[in-house]
Amino acid sequence: MIRLRILSGTDAGRVLAFQRGPVTAGRHPSCDLRFAAHADLEVSARHAVFEHDGTTWTIRDIGSTNGTFVNGQPVTNATALRSGDRIALGAGGPLVEVEIAEPGSAPATLVVTREAPPESTTTRLRAAIARETRRLRIANVVLVLVLAALAGAFLFSSRRQQASFTRERAALLQRIDSILDASRETVRTLEGELAGLAGALDQSRAEVQRLRDALARAGERGDSSRVVELRRQLQAATAALERQQLAATLDFRAIQAANRHAVALVYVETADGNVVTGTAFAVRQDATLVTSRHVVSGADGRGRPRRIAVQFADSEQVFPARLLAVADDADLAIIRADSILGSVPTVRALATADAPAEGMAVAVIGFPLGGAPAPPGRTARLATPLVSAGVVRAVTPDRIELQGYGAAGASGSPIFDEKGVVVGVLFGGRRDAEGHTLFAVPVGEVSRLLGRL
Repeated sequence: MIRLRILSGTDAGRVLAFQRGPVTAGRHPSCDLRFAAHADLEVSARHAVFEHDGTTWTIRDIGSTNGTFVNGQPVTNATALRSGDRIALGAGGPLVEVEIAEPGSAPATLVVTREAPPESTTTRLRAAIARETRRLRIANVVLVLVLAALAGAFLFSSRRQQASFTRERAALLQRIDSILDASRETVRTLEGELAGLAGALDQSRAEVQRLRDALARAGERGDSSRVVELRRQLQAATAALERQQLAATLDFRAIQAANRHAVALVYVETADGNVVTGTAFAVRQDATLVTSRHVVSGADGRGRPRRIAVQFADSEQVFPARLLAVADDADLAIIRADSILGSVPTVRALATADAPAEGMAVAVIGFPLGGAPAPPGRTARLATPLVSAGVVRAVTPDRIELQGYGAAGASGSPIFDEKGVVVGVLFGGRRDAEGHTLFAVPVGEVSRLLGRL
């Protein structure tokens, strides 16, 4: 058995024990050793994994952004662990101490304890959170009592139906409480450029709370039909809040650091003299960029641009460009910028899989409506992209459908997974009640088009 004692970070003092591996560590909700999503920012969503081969415990870095260190030494391969080893998840990140127990010396179940951390700002903050949690629990007890009284109004239902309803209600309330708490913390930590996602979280949290209050009032009145409808609406609002919370778990700073300077604003002058804009991103250091076909060739894909120019993110300089290729059966095009001395930055990588998995959180970097407005007092305009978040909702062989939050992106914008790898190219969307429904071409089509050059 291995015991992992967190020595620093938001969860300092927490001790977890595991009888067998693998044990994943990171900020993603599915990790066994989970760190705070928006406090322990040195930790990647999926950072490292502890494994046991029957005799020895080892740790292996699984592609983290900031690296894994054992006793100050970077982990490059599977590294054997001994009691007393100290593991840092990222340089300056949370520190975890290892204790390996002899076989048979501890139970085979997961044990979670918390040691008293030293008196510090973190300790005082945790105490304040604990007090707030106790107040929330009291409020939840009152709500549960109200809902229990509501159940008595429906004596015409069978006992089996009532028992099922009670179980579902309790599970729903428990899930809502957890999501509400997490969303409050998320809104406080989101960066300004993701104000759209923060606003969506605020709006969804308010809607969930409004529906909870309405459900309690309907129960007091004994309005059974209204209770059923409010319960359905509450479940839908809770699901929307969960999706937004998942989108907010991405490490947007790391994704931007790896890819922002490879994204460019595209200007296209059409045959009739009109100028349209879109987004492109560099995939080769010779200034080969990917964008949407309709940006350079029109909605029917048959037009020929009179002129093309590109302006890379955070730059004032505009370069001429030319069209190299368009896809026959996908909304994709390849252009190349000219007159650039040296190489250009490229995106981190293109995903090897054709499409991401449903439910995956993604980030979009692009120039909707030409990007962010110019700051006051500037005569030359920087190309400033906007960053937004989303969750993959559906995947088909030729299209990815996303639920997007914040800025809608622009045609040709790259879509990144949690590791900053391109998984799709945005080509369209529509506005809906939860934000935007976005449509993207799977990255496999990009690789196939590049292969034709």
